[in-house]
Amino acid sequence: MKASIRQLALVGVAVVALIASAQAPAQTPLSAGASSIAPTADDVAAFYATYNPQPIWTRGGINQAAVAQLVAILQRAPFDGFADGPQLAAQVQLAVAKAQTADPSATAAAERLLSTAWVRYVQALKRPTPGMIYAYPVLKPQGSGTAQILLTASAAPSLEQHLANVSNVNSIYARLRDTAFAEAQATGNMTPDPRLLANLDRIRSLPAKGRFMLVDSGSSMLTLYQDGQQLDSMKVITGTEELPTPLIASVMYYITYNPYWHAPDHVVRKTIAPNVIHLGLSYFKPHGYDLIHVWSENANVIDSKSIDWKAAAADKLHLKI
Repeated sequence: MKASIRQLALVGVAVVALIASAQAPAQTPLSAGASSIAPTADDVAAFYATYNPQPIWTRGGINQAAVAQLVAILQRAPFDGFADGPQLAAQVQLAVAKAQTADPSATAAAERLLSTAWVRYVQALKRPTPGMIYAYPVLKPQGSGTAQILLTASAAPSLEQHLANVSNVNSIYARLRDTAFAEAQATGNMTPDPRLLANLDRIRSLPAKGRFMLVDSGSSMLTLYQDGQQLDSMKVITGTEELPTPLIASVMYYITYNPYWHAPDHVVRKTIAPNVIHLGLSYFKPHGYDLIHVWSENANVIDSKSIDWKAAAADKLHLKI
């Protein structure tokens, strides 16, 4: 089923993954006008001086396909939360045009600028998600060092394909971003919605491969994926504005079915007590509820018939269920 950007972008997303994962509260995203911290020219120069690699972008002449791919990525970069992308794209195009003169110094300058632009973009993609709780350090974004970014690009069998793979992050991320960018081009409004950027910031925590679960707190749905393909889904209970579902990246080792759960006061007041009042006591036991006198493994069960449920609904009587 084709989903519009409105359906996709305006939900609050939390993530739970089996291999690498996440769940979290609404946070202020990196705005469309914000920028990542740029590496200095010395960072890139130090890479070339230290590793003395073959040129990445100008090996055997300018790699026109890779340059075109990079320019397109940078022009779209505001929808990745990297506002400096279009400006860098223009600088890249100018530097490449100068390099066409076969001036060695211009070619070397273009090589360095292309590498700098790519490093800045990748580092923006790999920034940690604001507000995300990473249960294990390995689940934080990896590979954001200048040398690692450029060495990986240098070793790629196809530089053009490598750029596409890195920029797409994962299939869910690429679908949402590309849909938004296509609609922006069609309408002429090239300013990304902050809510879109917030969701993309969270979806970057999903792995590109393997098995993981995504919890969409906007629709209260959990979806199981394998290598980016949806396998199954189910309804889940998520938080409220007062008690939001947290964003957390973690690993799931086991599931507890029908856990013994202490219903918080607001659930008793807003859900359980009103249902007992309107549906009768027949609502209580079939839902698996026990009314107890104290939070303890040795608690005594209280007869639900003895309770003033109207008082409980009015927050005048606090029950332990």
